[in-house]
Amino acid sequence: MSPMSPTRLSRLLALALLAPPLPAAELTLEVAPFRVVHRFDATVLPVEPAVIQLDPESWENFEIESLVGHGETVEPGDSLFVFKAEPLEHKIEDQRSAAELARLEAASKKLAFDKRKEEVELELAAIRRAKVEADEDLSYFTEVGRPAAEKQVRLANERADFSLQAEREELKQLKQMYEEDDLTEQTEEIILDRQKFLVERAEAELEETRRRGKQTLESSLPRQLKGLEAAAKAAAIALAKAEDELPRSLAKAEAEWDKARRGSERAAEELKRLEKDAGLLTIEAPVGGVFHHGVFEDGGWKLGDLAKHLVVGGSVPRRRPLAAVVAAEAGRTLGARLSSEVARSLGPQQKFAVTLGGREGLALVGTLDSLAAAPGGDGKHLAMIDVEWPEELPLAAVAAGTPARCVALVHEQPEALVVPDAALHPQADGSWSVRVKLADGQFESRAVEPGRLSGKKREILSGLEAGQVVIVPESSD
Repeated sequence: MSPMSPTRLSRLLALALLAPPLPAAELTLEVAPFRVVHRFDATVLPVEPAVIQLDPESWENFEIESLVGHGETVEPGDSLFVFKAEPLEHKIEDQRSAAELARLEAASKKLAFDKRKEEVELELAAIRRAKVEADEDLSYFTEVGRPAAEKQVRLANERADFSLQAEREELKQLKQMYEEDDLTEQTEEIILDRQKFLVERAEAELEETRRRGKQTLESSLPRQLKGLEAAAKAAAIALAKAEDELPRSLAKAEAEWDKARRGSERAAEELKRLEKDAGLLTIEAPVGGVFHHGVFEDGGWKLGDLAKHLVVGGSVPRRRPLAAVVAAEAGRTLGARLSSEVARSLGPQQKFAVTLGGREGLALVGTLDSLAAAPGGDGKHLAMIDVEWPEELPLAAVAAGTPARCVALVHEQPEALVVPDAALHPQADGSWSVRVKLADGQFESRAVEPGRLSGKKREILSGLEAGQVVIVPESSD
């Protein structure tokens, strides 16, 4: 809530003065003792109890099979909690199988990676070699093979043409020689016919040689060039593709192996955690003493929702205090939750009169040990109080969790003027006043300096004197 502005406060005060006066009583001031006493409840707490807390690494379902009852006395090594073992044992068996499968999977992926590494090296070497050979074939064809083939075509044509010319010349010579005779003999006819045949064959061979040469020059060689160029280009593309994809496939195989390896390691670690958690199926008493269900915290003993867990068949929460063993020789102190009003009134080393529940006849003295500067979530301050325990009261007889009552005298004035708190009226400037009755029966406001408050009574430090009559609204009662 935001503070009231001075202007608004002035208006409210003015309205109050104009309003009809409330029924009031008259109080004649007298000097009397004034004391401020605070009373509050506290709880006996153990100093450094052996806290029982379940801190498993993995297993969650700790179902109680048996447990020691609240308030029972235990010896060191006694079983405080026994949890059902079968669910965890089954889980460990399943996890052991899972860990073995994960190990085998990792080994398989490692083998696949090693094999793929060798394959990639061989494949890259083969593809690079094919690229070199394709480039060499193209270079040889363009620099050597094609010029040689073209030369062979030219020589074949020249050779066929020369043969034809020779055969024709031979036929011509034979005709000239035989024409000089008047009569051609039969043998001569045969020779001429044979020579004519040779000429015709030479002509056919020249024609065929020219046809084949033309085909070679115009078709075969260009096609061969295109084929070699395509092969070289394909080899270059295959090499570029292989240099991009093969390392990636190798990286993929390595990633799969790494994933399987990490999965195997996690499975093995989980198995170790579960096996370690198996050691928590029985919780033993670390010391001898009284076993308390619940926790000692924030100045008191609390069971809360643990009540439904700390039973046979209940599943206990993890990583939080569950119970405690309080040793007989452990120290005892008091814890309390104080309102801000009480907390602000306590001084350092404040003394308290303390009584214990069930031992009200035993007077104890307590001293404030610590006080939280800020309130907690409940709006109260945590206070810890040391108690002077008498020798006739052994600590073993002071049960932790016992309620106590504390009384503190925080202010005492043997001679003081005291008025009901309702007699004070706030002023616009933040000061206080009271209405007093004068000797002539009239009334007036007197500025006063208020002091401590005890219940509904306020100490007045200045502004009033004994014997004066103060007006107190009857509603103050």
